[in-house]
Amino acid sequence: MLTRLLTPADLMLMIGNVCTARDPSFLAETAGKRGDFRFYAQEVKDEVSHGVPAAENLLVLRQAADVAKAGALKAIESLRSDSPDTELSAINAWCDTIVKSLVREYIRTHDDRHAEFELLLARAKARATPD
Repeated sequence: MLTRLLTPADLMLMIGNVCTARDPSFLAETAGKRGDFRFYAQEVKDEVSHGVPAAENLLVLRQAADVAKAGALKAIESLRSDSPDTELSAINAWCDTIVKSLVREYIRTHDDRHAEFELLLARAKARATPD
C-alpha cells in the first residue's frame, strides 16, 4: 500500500523532469501553492518514509520508482519516431497537454485532499507494522 501511495508522485516527478529538461518554464507553469512538482514529490516521499523501518522504506522507494519508471518509459516510447522533428513535436505536444494537465491535477488533488492522503497513509503504515 505504501508503494501504491508513492508511485504517482514518482511518476509525476519523472515525466515532469522530462518536460522541464525540454522547457525549464514547465516548473513554474505547473507549480502549486507551495512549490513546484519536485517539492510535492519530495513531500510525499518524506511522508511515506517517515517512521518506516529503513529496510522496508528502501523496498518501498525502489518498488515505487521501478513502477513509475516503467510507466514513464512506456509513455515516452510511444512518442518515438523515425523523424527527429516528428518526435520532438510529439514530445512538445505531450508535455504541453497531457503531462502539464496530469502534474497540475496531482498537485491540486494533493493540496485539496491532503487530509485524506494522510488517513490512507496512516492506515497503510498501521497494516505494515507487525503487532
